[in-house]
Order: sequence, then C-alpha cells, then structure tokens
Amino acid sequence: MNRILLVLVAALSLGACAHQRPVELPAPIAPFPAVALAVESGDSVVVRHTRTQRIERVRLEGVAAPAHRQPHAAASGAALAETLGGRSLVVSATAREADGSLRGWICVAETPYFGRWNYPVCDPPDSVNASVTRAGEVWARPGPDAEPALIAAQEQARGERAGLWRDEAPIPPWQRASLGDDKRDTILAAPPGSGPSDLYASDAPYGDRGVGRGGGAVGG
Repeated sequence: MNRILLVLVAALSLGACAHQRPVELPAPIAPFPAVALAVESGDSVVVRHTRTQRIERVRLEGVAAPAHRQPHAAASGAALAETLGGRSLVVSATAREADGSLRGWICVAETPYFGRWNYPVCDPPDSVNASVTRAGEVWARPGPDAEPALIAAQEQARGERAGLWRDEAPIPPWQRASLGDDKRDTILAAPPGSGPSDLYASDAPYGDRGVGRGGGAVGG
C-alpha cells in the first residue's frame, strides 16, 4: 500500500529561496549518479551521490513548486517523490546556492550506471524538471533566461488543465506575500532498492544531517 508520510522540517523562507543568488561553483561539477533520499517539496530533493556517498540538496532548475500550505503543495511533493523514488538518477548541477544547495537538472536513468565514471549531461527536455512541469505539478520560472522546454511543458499542462492548472488562476509562490511560517512538508522518497511507491519516513530532518558534506567531491 502506498504510503506518504509527512514530517515538518525547518527550511528557509520561500522568499529567500526564490530570490537566492547562486554562487560560482569552486570547480565544474560533472554530472553524477544519485538516488533520492528525501523530497522536501515539489522542487527540492535531498540525494546521495552513489559513488562518493556525499549528501546534497538539489533544487530543480527553472521551476517553482507551490509553497507550504498553498493549494497543491502536498500533491506536488508527492508527485516528485513518486517520480524519483527507488530510481537511478543523474544530476547535472548548474550552480551552488548561498546555502550550499545545488541547483540543476535531474534525469531518471533508463538503466543503472553501474561501473561507469562518465555520465551523460541531463538534457532539459528529458529532465524530471520538464516532466513535473508537464504534469502541472510546478510552475516554470519566467524571465529572459527561462528554459524553452519548461515553458512549452507548462503551456501543455495549462492547455490540459493538469495538476495545479485545474484552478482557474493558480498563484505562483513568488507572488505570495509570505508563507506564514518557516516550515515545509517533507515527503520522503524510497530508499535504494525499493519500489518507487514504497515511501518511508525518517525521524530526523535531513537539514540536520550534513547536507552538502562528507564523502568526497560531488563530481567524483
């Protein structure tokens, strides 16, 4: 039976996340293999690098999920957990944000990349970022640097009234005045080796578990 267990974790306010300036990576990060450990929202996931065992928080490039307590927030996170749980992933990082989180593209590997050291770059049209946008689970971020694949995916979702587009005028999180608190729901993804719907819960927030530390270089 599918289980989605929600636990509250302390997080940065949405305003800080939405407008946080990325910092330059100390060195280019090559695409790396990973598995999902915890989905914090529809656009944020904690992963483990399967070679170095380093734990990283990855925010999906170019998209924004409904904020905590906003309509469709829980469904958005659950959809990302279902997409990532128990699957082999490739992360293509584009920036490291001021809080140490990576921003980037995530692709689901068709087959596990056992024994490989070089991993393909995650192409935006084939990414999880695009698939959850196409399903109407997140917004594509607007602006001059907006990714065309995400804009096209959003137009498809809007036309099909999928996900959050079932509402007449869904309000994107960057237009919200405030969250009302600094908490988010965490929807935990399946551990390695389990099925995509076998979600599990941890008794400690991943924010207290050294995200972005340990296990060597990210791109190793």
